[in-house]
Amino acid sequence: MEKAKEQVNRTVGGQSDNDQFTSGYQHPGQEQSKPGLERDLEPKPIKSHLPADEGLSMYKPTGKLGGKRAVITGGVINNASVDAYIGPPTHIDYAATKGAVVALTRALSNHLVSKGMRVNAVAPGPVWTPLIASSMGKESQASLKEWTPMGRIGQPSEVATCFVFLASHESSFMSGQTLHPNGGMMVNG
Repeated sequence: MEKAKEQVNRTVGGQSDNDQFTSGYQHPGQEQSKPGLERDLEPKPIKSHLPADEGLSMYKPTGKLGGKRAVITGGVINNASVDAYIGPPTHIDYAATKGAVVALTRALSNHLVSKGMRVNAVAPGPVWTPLIASSMGKESQASLKEWTPMGRIGQPSEVATCFVFLASHESSFMSGQTLHPNGGMMVNG
């Protein structure tokens, strides 16, 4: 039934949510005034589903963070950006601050690892968030898919899994590292 709905949707010109995970997906683009609001994004960002063999499936956390407590300080794992590694000339200030986040991650890790505390970062590539809609025009947004070898921008659900991994015991031998969910862009660490 779902496949039939997707086919009908494509035939009449619409695109299904699953299409947003397909190489070459052309995001329609949208402009908002700063700071941008997620509730006004169209299409809506996909936050709880991931691509599966048949359409989308709900993300299953599998208890990776069960029994854990978190203190939210702004850096439960630091949020960097691919811009820190590629240095786009149109985002000099943003790239510089995200580069500082990478340096902070490494220095703080070296300082705290002996105390049993790990510090890591995630440096996403282009992801459909209010930041994109409020800081880029439609033409710039349309060109984002060309930046990534996967030929599309990412969804929040595809980045969230990196944060869960770094917060879990599965990353217990990692500190001072940066994960790069960026659609296949090659960066030097």
